[in-house]
Amino acid sequence: MLRVPAFLLFALLPVFAQWQRKLGDDPVFAQTVDRYLKSAAQQAAQLPDPTKPPARDTWQPLSDTCSALVNVYRLSGETVYRDQARRIADWLLASNDYLTQHRDPQLPYLGWGPERRTGYFQCHDVSSYHADDLWDTVSVTRCLLKVAEVEGTPAKSRYFERAKKIADEWPYVDRTLPSDGPYAAAGLRWYRKSTEPCENRYVKNTNIAMGEQLFRIFAVTGAPADLSRAIEVLHTQLWDILTHRNLAYTSYMTYLDHSDATYSEQAAHNDRKVRRDGEGALRCGDRDASCWNHLGYEGYAMFNIQQLTREMPAARFPVPGTKDDIARTVRVTMDAWHGSRFGDAARFDWSGPDSATHVLAYNCALRFSADPSFDRQCREGLRHRNTSATLFYALVPESLFPAAAH
Repeated sequence: MLRVPAFLLFALLPVFAQWQRKLGDDPVFAQTVDRYLKSAAQQAAQLPDPTKPPARDTWQPLSDTCSALVNVYRLSGETVYRDQARRIADWLLASNDYLTQHRDPQLPYLGWGPERRTGYFQCHDVSSYHADDLWDTVSVTRCLLKVAEVEGTPAKSRYFERAKKIADEWPYVDRTLPSDGPYAAAGLRWYRKSTEPCENRYVKNTNIAMGEQLFRIFAVTGAPADLSRAIEVLHTQLWDILTHRNLAYTSYMTYLDHSDATYSEQAAHNDRKVRRDGEGALRCGDRDASCWNHLGYEGYAMFNIQQLTREMPAARFPVPGTKDDIARTVRVTMDAWHGSRFGDAARFDWSGPDSATHVLAYNCALRFSADPSFDRQCREGLRHRNTSATLFYALVPESLFPAAAH
């Protein structure tokens, strides 16, 4: 069969704008982004009333759409996309006002959360949007910080101010382990999954997601204190992956912290869900889609951190070799993820019940990395129908833009 070179395919398809060609030499990238842009315009024009109870959980999809629109604006210079992102960010701020004003007076509330948050271990289930959640909150925070990036004075933007206030006040726990490797000795920080006082879990994927946003905050302020806390969160991921070969759910700190009786219960729960390979590394179960999706997200967040810090001098990190270890952690994490059928587009069951968001988005987000397998995986995945706002953002990733060099 005659194969038509990719550059000739552009001549056979509708003419795309010059900025869309930066997305890759295959027309599928521009075609997919064009479809998402049409959907985003409708969403930005039809946002629900933020002064009424939310009808459904839309925090992450809308936030990822917002982040994608900012990057499209940065690529194209077309202000319509910036304005759409602002409308979404304004709605998210107004929703945060509503949620905090109507919170359960017995529970603290800073960010955004699902209609019903499932309680684990010593926490109870909470409904009616009365419990916030770090997963939703960091997604929105990224949107706010990215909109602030394209404001005249980002640090004075109300979007930045709200994001920083939430990051400054979100509860966390610090740990130092002098004899457990350089990262544990330099200081580790975990942000709690929720602001609820009962929350005590060490959750890897949401913690590194918060770390990504802390690096974004530092990119605006340049403040040493902001860099320090971002690095301490980064240390947790480097420590988990490189020191303890933990490629599963909960942080390895769950096994080491004996300050609360529930940690032994949490460790036992984790052991029932994960397995140890022949070298003793913690791995996701072969059929555990959720665990593999969490792991893929961690590699994706670490890649974003790598992009945000790529111009940062190595001497800014307290542990020598940190920048090399960031790249190594991305590689180790994503190699494991690609080894599962939930990270491999060629083996993923596209007709099955599992969400295709993760296998598509994380491969596409890393397609400009040095590893060509991500580009191949992304193209393979885009052959299938997709409707994820997270993929929209992944198609215009941070690696397309210059990073701050504080």
